Amino acid sequence: MVSGKVLVAPVMVAAAVAAVYTCAAVSAWLDKVTAYNSDTVTRWVTLYLVQSGGGASATTTIVYRKALATNETYPFPEVVGHILVTGGAILAVAEVASVVSLRVSGREVT
Repeated sequence: MVSGKVLVAPVMVAAAVAAVYTCAAVSAWLDKVTAYNSDTVTRWVTLYLVQSGGGASATTTIVYRKALATNETYPFPEVVGHILVTGGAILAVAEVASVVSLRVSGREVT
């Protein structure tokens, strides 16, 4: 069964690499990934797509230090269309905690 849904409700990205979404007993298609910088200066964010048990590395980096200007929203076309399988995850890190928000929508297949 395929179900379109919000995979990550808006969440503030941490200043240390952390999982923002993990596939649990499903596969997920990533349809929309959006970040917003609420700070008064430009800040960067990095996204990783990892397999089960994997971590942040050069090989799992999808977007590295994407600079977001003050009040900029960015739709991450680099991530759209990727598929995560059971145990796979989206990891994220921001230059400064609690100033870059992230939202992910997609489809889960059971």
